[in-house]
Amino acid sequence: LGDVVCGGFAMPIREGYADKVFIVTSGENMAIYAAANIACAVKAFEARGYAGLGGLILNRRGVKREQEKATDIIASLDFSPLVGEAEELGKTVMEVFPDSDIAGEYKKLADAVLAVCREEQVRKDNAKESA
Repeated sequence: LGDVVCGGFAMPIREGYADKVFIVTSGENMAIYAAANIACAVKAFEARGYAGLGGLILNRRGVKREQEKATDIIASLDFSPLVGEAEELGKTVMEVFPDSDIAGEYKKLADAVLAVCREEQVRKDNAKESA
């Protein structure tokens, strides 16, 4: 979890290590509250020329209305016991269960993150050409 107060994620942003920030949250109220606070902080950084908010990744926990509670969701991950099984083996889901539903969700997540980053790169390239 990024730390808004003590700079846990702020320093890497200020140092230029990120162009986009993606926040993983569940639909639980406190998680949504924390994600909203972090998103506000990232947007404030963006206004000063630092990294911007790429979007939210919803880590589903089966909470009522969790999809409705979060905005700017670029991808969702359903709960899967295969994640824990892979962890017990000291491997990733992609290594142990590459054809599983959750592996497919991870692939969609990767595609979504790449799409947002590509859009950012096109925006930067267009801004350079205009200058």
